[in-house]
Amino acid sequence: MITDLCVMRPDLETKELVVVSLHPSVSQDYTTETTGWKIRFAEAIEATPEPSDKELDVLRGLKARTERHHAGE
Repeated sequence: MITDLCVMRPDLETKELVVVSLHPSVSQDYTTETTGWKIRFAEAIEATPEPSDKELDVLRGLKARTERHHAGE
């Protein structure tokens, strides 16, 4: 699962979501403070890589289409 703070994956045994990657400028403390449950972190947490230009273009296009849809266009 990808959020605005991190990337989580289910634990293979418990199926509990575990943080495996933090986005740039996001700390474990901030993630813990702003999450609505007791969040679990993997033993080795990576930094989420910056999105590629292509990924950013796709996201911007999706945002524009969503805004047009909500505006009734």
